[in-house]
Amino acid sequence: MNNRDKESELAILRKEVEELRKKKLHETDTIQPEVENRKLIHELDVYETELAMQNEEIEKNDNKYRNLFENAVLGIYRTTPEGKILMSNNALLDMLGFSSFDDLRKRNLDKDGLVSQSGRSLFKNEIDSKGTVSGLESIWIKANGDEIYVRESSIAIRGSNNEILYYEGIVEDISQIRHDREALLEKEKKYQDLIEKAKIGIFVDDIDGNIIYCNHRYSELFGYTEDEMKGQNLFRLVYYEDYDRVINYHKNRVDGKVEVSRYEFRGIRKDKTIIHIQVDVSPLIKDNKIIGTTSFIWDITEQKKTLKNLQNSEEKFRTLYETTHHGIIYLDASGTIISVNPAAYKILGLAANSIVGIKVEEQRWNAIHEDGSDLPGKDFPSIVALKTGEEVHNKVIGIFNDSKKEFIWLNIHAFPQFSPGLKVPNGVYATFSDITESKKMEKEMLWKAQIDEAIAELYQPIISPTTTIIEIALIIKPYAQRLTTSTQCVVGTINTENGDLVAHTLTEMMDNKQCTIIEESDKRFIFPLGKDGQYGKMWGQSLNTKQPFYTNGVKMHPTSEGTPKGHVLIEKYLSVPVMLEQELVGQISLANPSRDYTDNDLFAISRLAEFFSMAIRNQRYVEDLKSRTDELETFNNLMINREMRNIELKEEVNNFCKELGRPLRFPDVWNKNILDNPDIKE
Repeated sequence: MNNRDKESELAILRKEVEELRKKKLHETDTIQPEVENRKLIHELDVYETELAMQNEEIEKNDNKYRNLFENAVLGIYRTTPEGKILMSNNALLDMLGFSSFDDLRKRNLDKDGLVSQSGRSLFKNEIDSKGTVSGLESIWIKANGDEIYVRESSIAIRGSNNEILYYEGIVEDISQIRHDREALLEKEKKYQDLIEKAKIGIFVDDIDGNIIYCNHRYSELFGYTEDEMKGQNLFRLVYYEDYDRVINYHKNRVDGKVEVSRYEFRGIRKDKTIIHIQVDVSPLIKDNKIIGTTSFIWDITEQKKTLKNLQNSEEKFRTLYETTHHGIIYLDASGTIISVNPAAYKILGLAANSIVGIKVEEQRWNAIHEDGSDLPGKDFPSIVALKTGEEVHNKVIGIFNDSKKEFIWLNIHAFPQFSPGLKVPNGVYATFSDITESKKMEKEMLWKAQIDEAIAELYQPIISPTTTIIEIALIIKPYAQRLTTSTQCVVGTINTENGDLVAHTLTEMMDNKQCTIIEESDKRFIFPLGKDGQYGKMWGQSLNTKQPFYTNGVKMHPTSEGTPKGHVLIEKYLSVPVMLEQELVGQISLANPSRDYTDNDLFAISRLAEFFSMAIRNQRYVEDLKSRTDELETFNNLMINREMRNIELKEEVNNFCKELGRPLRFPDVWNKNILDNPDIKE
C-alpha cells in the first residue's frame, strides 16, 4: 500500500469516527462525553500528522534508493529459494536481454533454464550452508538463448524461525574477462609449442644436475624419448673425458661463481654413439636463489667433422671451403686477410674480394661484443689466436651487415697455424656461422618469458578481491624495470576526485634521500592536474594524449622543461597511460635504461598497463559491491522499521476502534509481529 492509499484510508476512518461521535451524542449524553470525543479526535489528528511526516521522509528515501537500485551498473536481484524472481534492476534486464521485469518474472530459476543446472545447484548448496555466496562464477542463459559467464555474490535473508525468506544478490557479466583469460592460456600454449618445435635443444636442471624439463629436440639429440629423459641426470649424458670439466662448470655456476656460459662437450647418446655439443648455460634464479640452470644446446658434431676433414685433406678442404655454408677467412702472420670463402662474403653481405688484403687489426669495423660494447679489430678472435698461438672457440660477436642494414651475430672459431718446428703462428684461419636467427629466437623467447612471468604473477592478485592497488603497483615495478633495464620507475593511479596522479612506487627517481622535491611527511608523490585540465611537462604527455611514447633524448624532446632542482637527471624516458576503456586511470613511467628504449619496451609496458587497468577495474567492482551491499542493507533495515511503525499505527487505530465499539479496521495485524506478516515474507 502506498502513501496516498494510507492517507485516503485515514481520512475515511476519521470521517466515520466523526459521524459515530455525532450519532452517540444524539442518542444519549452519558455514552460518550464531548471532551472524550474531542480527545480521541485530537489523537487521531496527531496520528495522521505523524504518519504523513513519516511517509514523506520514507518517500524521499524510497526515491534515493530506487534511483540507486535502477541506475546501478551491476545486476541486482531478489529471488526465493524456489526460484521465483521478486525483484530486478535495469542492469540485470539488459544483461539478460529482457525488455521488462514483467517478462523476466515469468521465468523461474529452477525450472526455466535461466541458470545452468550445475551453477544453480552449486549456488544453493553454498548459500544454504554458509548464508552467503561470494564471487561464484557460472553460466546464465539470456532471453535469446545465448550463454554468458557471470560472477555472482549473494546473501540469504532469513525469518524469525531462521528459514530463508529470499536471496538478495549482485551479478556481473564476466564474459569478456573469461575470453581474455582463455586468450592468455592460448598464447601460453603457442609459446609452449614454439619451445617444443624449436631446432635448439632446451633443458632445465636442478642444482644436482637432475633434468626437470627438456623439449623434444633435446631428447631427440640424445636418442631418448621425453618420458625416458624425465629424472635423467645430466652428467650421465657426458662423455667421460669431459665429465670433470662439465661438472665443475655446473658446480661453480650453482654456487654463484663466475663461469663460462658457452662451451663444448661430448655427449653420449642412448645407442652409445658420441656427439659434440655446444651449450649456452645460465643460472636459474628464484627468490634471489640459484635453484638450477637453463641451457640451450646445439649439435655441432657435423661442424667438428668438417673441421677435422679440413685438416686431413687439402682437396676435400678446398671443395668444402668453396661450398660450405660456414664462413672461412684466412689471415697471414701479419694479420692480413689473404683468403675468404663465398659463404663468408654472403654472411657478411660483402662483395667478392672486397676485404682481401685488409689488415684486420688496423681496420675500423662496425662490430660489437655480446653485451653491445664496441669490438675493436685487435680483439677479433682471429687476431687473438694469432697473437696468443691458442685456439679461440665459440666467440660470439655482432657485426653490421651493410646489405641487410642491421647487425648479424656470428659464432666464431679461430685456429692458429704453425710451420714445422716453430712456436709462433704463421697464419690463422677462422670459421664462423650466422647464428642471428637463433639469437633472435633466444632473445625473443627469454623476453616473452619475462613478460609471461610478469603477467602470470599479476593474474592471481588481479582476480583476488583482497589485493590492493598499491600491492599490484609494487608487483609491476620490478618487472617493468627488468624488462626495460630501467633504473627508475613510477607506477601511479589517477585520483578520481581531483584528477591528480598519485605515485604508489618510489625509486631513485623519487627517493627522498636524493630528491629534495618530496616532502618528508608524505612518502607519496603527487603529480597535480593543471587548472586548464592538462598535466604538465614531459611526464604529462602520455596522460594528456592517452598514448604511450618514449624518447632517448629527453633534452631535445619538445615537452622537456629541464630537470627540477633536487631531481635525478633524466636522459631517457618512457611513459604508458593506463586506460580503462576510454577512461584514464593511471600511468607507468620509466627512465634511464642501460640502453636505448625500443618499440619492444613500449609493447611490454603496455601489456603490464593492460593488466594494471584490469586490477583497477576489479578493485572498483569490489568497492562498488561493498558499497551497494551496505546501502541495500541500510535500505532493508529502513523498510523493516517503516513497516513496523505502520503496524504500530494500525494497532493504535484498532485500539481506537475497539474503544468505540467498532469492528477492527486492520484485523490482520492485531497483536502480530512484523516477521509473522505473510506480506513481508512475500
